[in-house]
Amino acid sequence: MAEEKSSFLTKLDELDARFCQLEKQIADPAIAGDPAKLIALSKEQGKLKTVITKYREYKKTTADIKETRKILEDSTTEQDFRTLAKEEIQQLEDKKNTLLDRCQFGHNGNTSRHRR
Repeated sequence: MAEEKSSFLTKLDELDARFCQLEKQIADPAIAGDPAKLIALSKEQGKLKTVITKYREYKKTTADIKETRKILEDSTTEQDFRTLAKEEIQQLEDKKNTLLDRCQFGHNGNTSRHRR
């Protein structure tokens, strides 16, 4: 299961990189002069946008969890803040899992995307 998740996250990283490439290509003035190419790139970008937006939110949530865990690891943190941090971590973990599920659902819905 962990290997499957790792493989899926690797695939999402690849899609995120492709999305960045598409953004750069669409911003290229040379592409603006080729309407057919611009339309094709915009369509591909549109297919990826939802899953990439969720994936980026997933990555931010994962980073937020790490930051919040630092509060728990700090021995000088007051008990009230530790309690709040534990609650926050639980909420963030739930959010992270939901986002990953949405990424997976969105990605599976886009399996017909570019295969060149």
